[in-house]
Amino acid sequence: MGAEKVETQFRKDVAAANLSDEVEAVFWRAEGKAQQIHHPIVGVEHLIFGMTGGDTKVAQVLSEANVTFTAVANGIFTKFGLGGFQEPSAQEMSPELKETIDLFSFDLSPELTPTNLLRILIGENETTASQFLAGLGVDVAALWRALERPEQADEGDAPKTDRDHADNGEASNAAPDQADSVETVEYHSDPHAPVQPKALEQDRSGMFGDGGMFR
Repeated sequence: MGAEKVETQFRKDVAAANLSDEVEAVFWRAEGKAQQIHHPIVGVEHLIFGMTGGDTKVAQVLSEANVTFTAVANGIFTKFGLGGFQEPSAQEMSPELKETIDLFSFDLSPELTPTNLLRILIGENETTASQFLAGLGVDVAALWRALERPEQADEGDAPKTDRDHADNGEASNAAPDQADSVETVEYHSDPHAPVQPKALEQDRSGMFGDGGMFR
């Protein structure tokens, strides 16, 4: 008879977040790594480990940056060591990770992808994720740019944003209310700008429209 699966606080929080199957899979891999090395708290570092698996854009981009599951696993062990945690039912999310998924309403959470989740987590240089990746020798700014690449569209076919116009020395014609919704959230337009959760909370309803950040 198989062992009964323990309903941890971590699993309750993931279920309550109404995430897509793709993002949930990232959380389950993170949970598995934390359990393997007896960590009671599933943190951002474990989540990055979860992102290295599966056939996803974020796994490909991380692999190109030499962020493999082995490198991340070694980084986690170096940072935290082997935990003394023995009671599975006590496992929970770190406050930082819980706060991140709580930024999205129940209705909008299914639109969150692993790629955009990582972009949120490394939105500024002083985040746990960006510091952890930098400690693995990752050029975080280059990783950010790679995460922004369209998954399938040819570069020449992609519509220009205000940033594209600025890079080409062109003036943008877009009125403020017509500009790309991603430009209204500072963590998206500049990886070195401070993350502003309140601004994200206010603007998130517009980020999922046509041309929005999570399409």
